[in-house]
Amino acid sequence: MHHQDAQPIVAHQPAAGRVGIVVALGVGALGILGLAASVYVSMSGQPGLGLVMAALALWMFVLFLYVLRDAQGKLGWRIEIGTEAVALVLPSGRSLIHRLSAVDTRIPYDNIEAVETRLEAYRSFGLANMQRSFALRLKDGRLVILGEDRALGTRLASSLLEDTVAKIIERGGMATRDLGMAEGKGGILGVLFTAPPPWSAPSLSNDQQSVLWGRAALTGKIGLVLSLIVGLLAAINSLSN
Repeated sequence: MHHQDAQPIVAHQPAAGRVGIVVALGVGALGILGLAASVYVSMSGQPGLGLVMAALALWMFVLFLYVLRDAQGKLGWRIEIGTEAVALVLPSGRSLIHRLSAVDTRIPYDNIEAVETRLEAYRSFGLANMQRSFALRLKDGRLVILGEDRALGTRLASSLLEDTVAKIIERGGMATRDLGMAEGKGGILGVLFTAPPPWSAPSLSNDQQSVLWGRAALTGKIGLVLSLIVGLLAAINSLSN
């Protein structure tokens, strides 16, 4: 049932995108400084150490591109939930692992067959990242992936997509399909050499899902501890100066 008199609901995240741009620039600056330092150390007679520092600087540049892509995806992402249709402005970077095309269109609810969702797990070095992807299955068979909620099972978990999709379902009255959990390729720390599972991949067993949830929770705890250590070291350094 459509809500004829309801006002459009707009979901977007420009603030998160702007913060991401700042973070990306900071990471890029560290990469440049690291590269300059590696050249200096190499010319000072320590080529081995210089090579290690250059490799770390290269990794910083990889992270710069990764964070920048995520920030641009958040900055331009917008969903307007109207009374008869949903208007989508979805940048190509709305997913960190799926390689998607940008979408700028308006889809009447009558053209949507169902909302599909699934959990996606990505393992790397014994840890795991858990996210939930959401998509619109159109009546002509096309699939429009809206994006994903990330870091599930941790204190950093997001729920913007889940909340937005719930409002789409409420206004559009379409069916929902939970496809379970699938596992993709986590590559190197979820940044390089990653690949999502096919959308048609069968759901993992309950035992497999439990293992992956456990690893996702462990990943979140390790990230929290590392953040506390970095903050403590920064505070100690500030007091010592």
